[in-house]
Amino acid sequence: DSVVLRVLSTNDLHGTLEPVRDAADSTVVLGGVAVLDAIMDSATARCRCATLRLDAGDMLQGTLASTLDHGSTMLAAVKGMGVAVATLGNHEFDWGQDTLRARLGQSPFPWVSANLFGSAPGRRVPWVDSHRLLTVGGLRVAVVGYMTKHFKRVIKAEHTRGLQVRPGVAAIRDVLDSVRAARPDIVILLAHEGGSCDGRSCRGEIFEL
Repeated sequence: DSVVLRVLSTNDLHGTLEPVRDAADSTVVLGGVAVLDAIMDSATARCRCATLRLDAGDMLQGTLASTLDHGSTMLAAVKGMGVAVATLGNHEFDWGQDTLRARLGQSPFPWVSANLFGSAPGRRVPWVDSHRLLTVGGLRVAVVGYMTKHFKRVIKAEHTRGLQVRPGVAAIRDVLDSVRAARPDIVILLAHEGGSCDGRSCRGEIFEL
């Protein structure tokens, strides 16, 4: 009499195609795509339920292997992990907007970002969707994307020219209203944003959202 959906999400993969090992004792300190895929396969097997795999940004850039082809190899690897939807992180812009748009056009899965706007007042960029509606295990799932308000801090100015990220729920209220009007069973906010906890309380954009 119930439906179980397991949601598995990665973030900040930063082009890590292969495991990263500690130089001193060779222990794995950061799993590569194959390691993460095995972990998600195990989680799916234990649940014996429908599974939705997502990525919350900063996927493409970070290692020599991913940089050599500007993220193309990483896209193929993540496709093999079964990721259904991804959102943009700030480092997706490290190679400029033209390269990013080329990667999005090549991507085997959709990318979403509801709070990324162009230079025209009130207009979202036309080359990335604000959300996606999926059917997973008989459930209708809406995935809404969200980018960090700090996305320009470490990115070259020419790579983000003409773009702005609007923070907070107010920036995506119209998308949320539109999504809810479609009456999905579940709404997921897939956000490349963070926060911090000190043991007694948590603060930051992600918690406010």
